[in-house]
Amino acid sequence: MTTRLSAGIMACLLVLTGCSTEDGGTSDVSDETFCAAIEDWFTILFEADAAMTPIQPPSGDIENPGDPGDLPTADDLHTAASQVLAKAQEADDLLPTILANISQPLVADDFEGGHNLTIELLTLNAEIAGNADSYLDYTADLMANLDRFADLSASLSVLDSFALDYYIETTCPEFYDSFYHQSGAAYDTDAMSDVAALGKEIATYYVDHIEPAPVITVEDGVYYLLDTPIGNVSEGNRITDQYYEGYTDWCVEITNDDGELKIFSYSAQRGLENETCR
Repeated sequence: MTTRLSAGIMACLLVLTGCSTEDGGTSDVSDETFCAAIEDWFTILFEADAAMTPIQPPSGDIENPGDPGDLPTADDLHTAASQVLAKAQEADDLLPTILANISQPLVADDFEGGHNLTIELLTLNAEIAGNADSYLDYTADLMANLDRFADLSASLSVLDSFALDYYIETTCPEFYDSFYHQSGAAYDTDAMSDVAALGKEIATYYVDHIEPAPVITVEDGVYYLLDTPIGNVSEGNRITDQYYEGYTDWCVEITNDDGELKIFSYSAQRGLENETCR
């Protein structure tokens, strides 16, 4: 489950995936330098998205962020901002190596355009978080910048990815296959993202409700909090435990068997953990 404000960042990853319908291939493929750099670039963006996830409003609903006491603190915002900006710089540092090892100019242009849009999205969100004095300030500034976020995400979504897809598939087939089928780390990212979003929905529910317990169910690939749909289930994720003893003692747990770490929980007492509910 990716919130709408981080969807643009993940869109740049999706730009580089899928099965190309184009025939033909590259006449001179790049060496291992390109493959290593592009793999590092993907990893960095997944890490940036994971760093951003804990500060995203529940289900991307920035108009109703909930009670500040149950949401990230200013320190949480500033920590996430610092991590995201550092990841943006790491990704940006890889750009010259990636471009220097792409033999086709149009492919290089396509990649550079997607990269620059992604870095702009990362930087914008991180700067807003870094300058916020409270979570309500953060969500208010996000609201003020919605049009800019939408424009950047729209620009990412219309990039022509066929040539780039085929270039990576031909140049780095092992990496392409592992990413297209998703690596264990990618499944872990999806599990973390889903359980963090569910945790925020539960915390928000407890702001205005005591009963009934906010039980999470899944139907047709959608998470429900009681009767309310709250987001799509990421591939391979399943709820393996949950309990509700009140607003200060609850936990929800997600498992993805294809991940490397596999199990993640979110609780009132400990937040996001690579642990079972306990």
